Amino acid sequence: MSGVMLLDDGFVFPKSFDISVLENLPIYKHHYGMPMEANPTTLYWTEYQPSRPGTGTISFARKLYIEYPEVAMYLAGYLNSLFPRINFDYRRVNLLKTKGNIQPHVDESNRMCCINIGIKNSSLAVTRSSCVKDKDLFEGNYQETVCKDNHAYLLDTSSYHEVVSKDDAVERYLFTFGLGVSFETMKKEFRG
Repeated sequence: MSGVMLLDDGFVFPKSFDISVLENLPIYKHHYGMPMEANPTTLYWTEYQPSRPGTGTISFARKLYIEYPEVAMYLAGYLNSLFPRINFDYRRVNLLKTKGNIQPHVDESNRMCCINIGIKNSSLAVTRSSCVKDKDLFEGNYQETVCKDNHAYLLDTSSYHEVVSKDDAVERYLFTFGLGVSFETMKKEFRG
């Protein structure tokens, strides 16, 4: 029933990363179906606008390496320590921010699973994850997980999942690395 797995509970932030930068990045509002900037040259939040009023937002700051290459390389090395047979490209390490409730969904663009690492306020939301591919079957068929700062998780994003906020006014920040590989395959590759 679960599409989430704790990978590590002792992530150590690189000394060169100041988490206060997360709150100061510019925000660009994005509506589903609009084209994305093909090759950004600066780091900013792409904030996906909710499809329904009253729902929360999810934002990505892609290409962390543009302004923080040493942090991106550090994270890729950390991920390689968890999955030694997989080569993690530091240019694909991103930031993730949620605010409010994120409705049940599956991820787009061949993002079948991801590794999320809590940075700040991670425990102020509950992630409901499942192994179901049909939205009508999601309700009651999920497992609740409270992510924590400095913890790494593997999440099945090809199945329905949602985020339920404990405080709609607070933003929650994570590192994220999306993969075009199944959750089950990644579980088998985990060194644990």
